[in-house]
Order: sequence, then structure tokens, then C-alpha cells
Amino acid sequence: MFVGKIPETIGYLQNLEWLSVAGNQFSDEFPVNLGKLRYLTHLDISDNNFLSLPESLKRLKYLNYIDLSDNKNFIGEIDLADSVETCYMSTKNVCVNGGSCKNRIRECIPVVDALAKEDEDEEVTEDNVVSDSNKTSSSSSSTCWVSVYGYPCCEGKIKEHVYATDNDGKWGYDFSKKIWCGISSYEEIANKYNSMKKSDGDCWSLEQGYNCCVGCTTFLTTDEGNWGIENAEWCGIPSYCSA
Repeated sequence: MFVGKIPETIGYLQNLEWLSVAGNQFSDEFPVNLGKLRYLTHLDISDNNFLSLPESLKRLKYLNYIDLSDNKNFIGEIDLADSVETCYMSTKNVCVNGGSCKNRIRECIPVVDALAKEDEDEEVTEDNVVSDSNKTSSSSSSTCWVSVYGYPCCEGKIKEHVYATDNDGKWGYDFSKKIWCGISSYEEIANKYNSMKKSDGDCWSLEQGYNCCVGCTTFLTTDEGNWGIENAEWCGIPSYCSA
């Protein structure tokens, strides 16, 4: 097992196609010279203590596979080239810009300038808030969709304002804790996914009388398929989770 930092000299291996340092105790930031490995197709840095990957990662136009799971101190955004199709990351503190990941990953959403508002009671302008006309109905459930990914649900006045919207629903921002939180109810997003997956044949569990899962965490495998638990109920894991 290796410990310490990856040396800057790794940038000299410019014809390297496959790089795996998985299962060690490497730490700190990955050298910026990673961007010089222009023929790299496979990058596995899982099960280490890395803090981040350099922006030069996006230069790797042949990179197809990346695994940075089980790096518990890894926080922030990573930028990927469009060639990347397989991505593994087990931490909720990482989001992805770019790439063509087929398996489910957390896409980055725009950051709200917290300096524009010192506390949640300050007046909010139209420039930094999207008014949510359905805020009452969409947040009526005690469980919001982002709880599937380990994020908190917005509470009180915080859930009255939408600061970002992505493919899965609406986000609020807790300025006192400086964290994103979910507004859209689990039922709202689950119904959306069930409708989409039913049309493309991906929601196999509907035939069994169970919803499809929004997330990809498997608790049980049977002859029918993989099962998860969301909103205190069993649900079927969609096929794209194993892609």
C-alpha cells in the first residue's frame, strides 16, 4: 500500500492509457500534470484520500472511464470531457460538469451568491430567485426527493424560494448553514420518473405494483431485479443504475 502524494512527474507518462492507483492511501490534490496524459482512457483513483482533481482533467479527450469512489475527503466539482461515459463517485459532496455519464451522477447546479443575502429574512429580488407558484403543493410531503441522495429538505421560509432547478426538481438554499436543500416532494419526482420509465420500458417494477426508485441504492436482489427502499417503501432499481 502506498501513502503520500502522487508525484508531479506523472505528467511524463504522456503515452499512458490506463491508470489505476485504487486501494492505497494517497492524499492531497492530484497533480495538475494529469492533463498531460492525453491518451488516457481509464482513470481509477478509488479508495484513497484525494481531495480534488485538477481542471486539466477536462483536456483528456479520450478518457472513457473514471472512478473516484471512496475518497471521503473529496469535495467540489470535477470537469469532464464529453468522451467520459462511465463515472463512479460515492460521495454526495461531488458534482460533475460535462461528460456523457450513462450511470447516475450528481450534476453541478449554479451557485447562488450568498453575499447577496445576509440572512433568509432579507428581501429577495427577481434577479436571484425564481418564484415557485406551486411551492405549497410541491413541498407538502414530509420527505423531499433529495433525501435519497443524503441532502436535507428545505424547511420553513427557506422552501418558499427556488434558487435552482435541474432535471430532478427544485432546490432551495439555507444561507445560515450554507447548504443546498430540496424543495420538490419525493412523490412529485417519483411520479415523473415512473412516467418516463414506463414509456421506455425501464420501470420493470411497475408490473409488480411498485414504483421505480429515483436513486440507485440496492438493498435486495431477487429474480425480478434489484430493489431499493425510498420514502419507507420498496421500489425497483432502474436498469440504467447498472450501466
